[in-house]
Amino acid sequence: MKLPADVQQHFEANSQQPAPESCLRAMCDFGENLGETWLLTDPDHIFFCSRAPDADFDHHVYKWADIETLAIDVDRPFAWLVVGVADNECRLKFAASDDDALERVINDWRRAGDGEALPTDESPGPLPEAEALAYPLSPIEFLAAALTAMMEVDGDLTPAEKGYLLRIIEDRRVCDAGRRALRQVGIDVLTRRLPELLSEKQATCMIANLMELAMVDGELRGLERKLMERFREAADIDTDLFDSLYSALVIKNNLSVYSE
Repeated sequence: MKLPADVQQHFEANSQQPAPESCLRAMCDFGENLGETWLLTDPDHIFFCSRAPDADFDHHVYKWADIETLAIDVDRPFAWLVVGVADNECRLKFAASDDDALERVINDWRRAGDGEALPTDESPGPLPEAEALAYPLSPIEFLAAALTAMMEVDGDLTPAEKGYLLRIIEDRRVCDAGRRALRQVGIDVLTRRLPELLSEKQATCMIANLMELAMVDGELRGLERKLMERFREAADIDTDLFDSLYSALVIKNNLSVYSE
């Protein structure tokens, strides 16, 4: 989830460091009352930016070693993160679709407790072109990278989009590998390498999944449409087939016919 500007400003003012790019939002304040809490992490700390309605933010920061309890209790449609520090314990209410991201937070906490170094970012950043062109990618990792690119193209990662990715590619390691590949090789190299990495059937399957992901929130927007066209051209998908896939998805997703 993208961090709102006011939360980012509060975080950076209180932490004296840039805010992480990703975050999670709980549907209560840190006292389990009506409000919201934004969860952020870095390699050494876990942060909670919390506020009640119409109130200022409270900033809670703990070293990983200070956290005594960190656990998830999923009771759909919600997932509760149990946080224990010293003699205090609170339960933060998240959407059940956040459970995978919450598991990653817990894994970071466990790794820190075992003395393992945590990553400072999801990837070391863009590679030089020659290295990017040789970056090892399996077809399923390519699909994960392409789906991640589509999710992020409009800057608004919705729970529905995230849920779609995890439903299509159930192996989180593959999802993480695709995300790292996207960060390191970029869209331009990704599309250039498509013909060498995917068969015709794999490319067609990818286009269908990209299209459904782009339309999961009800419509195909401008940036999504442009990225879709880049992948279509790279895959050399016939426009008639492309239009047929689009028409089929419009029919599939138009549940309003049941209210007629």
